[in-house]
Amino acid sequence: MNIQALQLFIKKSQNFLNCGNTNFRDNFIELAQQQVPSEIFGNRQSLHDADYRLLLYSWFVESICDFERLHNDTEKVRVWSWVESGLNSLFPGQKIENDLIGIITEELFQKFVLNNQKKRGGRWKISVKQDLLARNREPKCWICKRPFSTEAIDNFTEAHKCQIQTPNTVDFMFPRGLRDTDLSIQVEHIVPFSLAGNDPDNIDNLDLSCGWCNLSKSNTVSMYTRNRNGKYYNHPNLGRVSIPNRYWVVKLLMSHDECQVCGKKPQIKGNELRPVLINDKGVANINNLKVVCGNCDPIRGDRIVDAMTYEQLVTVKKSNLI
Repeated sequence: MNIQALQLFIKKSQNFLNCGNTNFRDNFIELAQQQVPSEIFGNRQSLHDADYRLLLYSWFVESICDFERLHNDTEKVRVWSWVESGLNSLFPGQKIENDLIGIITEELFQKFVLNNQKKRGGRWKISVKQDLLARNREPKCWICKRPFSTEAIDNFTEAHKCQIQTPNTVDFMFPRGLRDTDLSIQVEHIVPFSLAGNDPDNIDNLDLSCGWCNLSKSNTVSMYTRNRNGKYYNHPNLGRVSIPNRYWVVKLLMSHDECQVCGKKPQIKGNELRPVLINDKGVANINNLKVVCGNCDPIRGDRIVDAMTYEQLVTVKKSNLI
């Protein structure tokens, strides 16, 4: 650990947060130029780097063309025109290559098409659903690896309508099962709005997720775009415990298929990966979470709580520093 670099970064950050109007610009520039020490990332530097770049990419493309302003019958040539105009506005006097216009146009047009499909409430073909189920001997959510129930499969394939039974208990850090929709089966775009996702018959970018993971992931690709307000669960044995944002849980489960303690892939039902605090004195943010198997879970004896009273014992607090 480079203590000096860590102390300098903390000092520069505090100077900026506590500076007055007269020193704002100088402290702003100093902080911007300060290299971030690896210790700040909490062993998640790759995750931070990737999500930060995706956010910058998203802001850049959004500044070129707002696809929400396009009409429902807009053709690709119209999007091309908007992208070309947007790039010329951002970079006046410079030659804009057609290749650059093309790759941005393709992404925006596919997102535009998919958005319209969702608004129309398109349904997946039964054959696509059956192909996705057939991928695994025991169909399960590709994110959290929890197996689907027979009732959920029957509903998904429209064999017959069943009531999905919710459990009497849930994991307080990962409360999947409070509602029957949490346990339903959803067709999931692995990469939101990718080119592969435009064709319902092309399953290269499709997989099955449970309703809880699907809703938590939504169309988000960057952890920086989620609400940071903290939630706390008033645990009968552990007291008030910080619980993570749902998307951060999904992000970690998507990024790891091995326990971060023993390094093994859980193979047995009930031993699936789950989130836990690295430091139980800290907030459950992305840097203070790891995924562990049931055997390595330090709170396995306290994790399962009553589902009926769960939401009554959850409070929302402003746990972020800035």
